[in-house]
Amino acid sequence: MTFESDPATGAPRPALLVRRGLWARLSRPVFYELATLALEALPPGESTLEVWSAGHRFPLGAIDDSAV
Repeated sequence: MTFESDPATGAPRPALLVRRGLWARLSRPVFYELATLALEALPPGESTLEVWSAGHRFPLGAIDDSAV
């Protein structure tokens, strides 16, 4: 999974690698569903949200504590 910024709005645009070189963008509802399933990970120095599937970790991004 990767995130790009929308050049017009700066909003994140999540995408998944489907197969060799083919990326699929996630719709906003799908991304929000993933966010509800995410777990907080605490690597040294930062907190991130991540989703696990079939033993693989997919980071969703850093948690911005200043927004709380």
